[in-house]
Amino acid sequence: MRENALFEIFSSLKKFCGKDLNIHQKIAFISQFATELCFPTYFTDLGAQVKIYKTLYINPVISVNVYDNPSFCSELIVSFKGEEHPWLTMKASTIKNGGFGVFAARSFAEGEFVTCYLGVLDLEPQDVTYTFKKINAAPELPQGELKEDYWFGHRINHGSGDKVNVTVNESYTIKSCKEIRIGEELFVDYNRQLYCTGCNKETDFFPKKTRKRKCCDRCGKYVLYGKKCCDCEKNFLCLECYDLEQIDAEK
Repeated sequence: MRENALFEIFSSLKKFCGKDLNIHQKIAFISQFATELCFPTYFTDLGAQVKIYKTLYINPVISVNVYDNPSFCSELIVSFKGEEHPWLTMKASTIKNGGFGVFAARSFAEGEFVTCYLGVLDLEPQDVTYTFKKINAAPELPQGELKEDYWFGHRINHGSGDKVNVTVNESYTIKSCKEIRIGEELFVDYNRQLYCTGCNKETDFFPKKTRKRKCCDRCGKYVLYGKKCCDCEKNFLCLECYDLEQIDAEK
C-alpha cells in the first residue's frame, strides 16, 4: 500500500494501541483519538505535530438539522509536519436520492491509503446500516449534536463494476484500487447479502461475466456482466439492479 500523511498517522495510532488488543479494539481506540485530533497533538514516534479537522459549510441554511440542508458540505483536512492537505469532502452524492457521498479533495494513486472505517466497538450490533464487522461508525449522540463522521469512511456510497474505485479490507483500511482525481466521488462495493428468489433466502452475490448476453431476473435486460447468487448460481442481476438493491438496503 502506498503511504501518505494520513496513513502514517493511522499507523502511529495503531502502534500506540498496543499489541495485546485485537483489530476491532484498536479501531475503536483510534476512533476516540479521531474525535480529539482537531487540536494539534505531538506524535513522538513521528517527530511531528498532527491535526485532523473538518470544515462545515451550509449556504443557504433552510433547516436546523444540518443534514437536511442540500448545500451541506464538510471537508476533512490533514495537517502533518506543518503542511495542510485537503483530503476528503462530504456532500450530496451524485447518485439520485443517494444522500451524502464522499469525494476526493486530493488525487490518489492506485493502491494509496485513502481513509479508514472508524467507529465504536459493537459486539452485538442491532443497526447494520452503519455497522461493518463489529464497528458502528455512526453511534447515537445526544439530540441536537452532529452525528460523528470520523474520517468519512462510512459515508462512501455503494458502487459496482467499473464504478468501484476504493476497497476496504479486514483491517478497516480503505485504499484506492485505481487512480482517483480531485473531485471524483468514491465508491466501494458493499457486497451485502441480498434476497435470492431461487434459494428463498438472503445470500451473497458474486461478479459474473457471461459469454453471451444473459437476462437480468429483476428488470429483464440482457447484459454481459452482472452478479449471480453464490449458492444456487441461478438468480442473476445486472449491475444496475444489483446497485439499486444495495442502495435500498442502505436506507
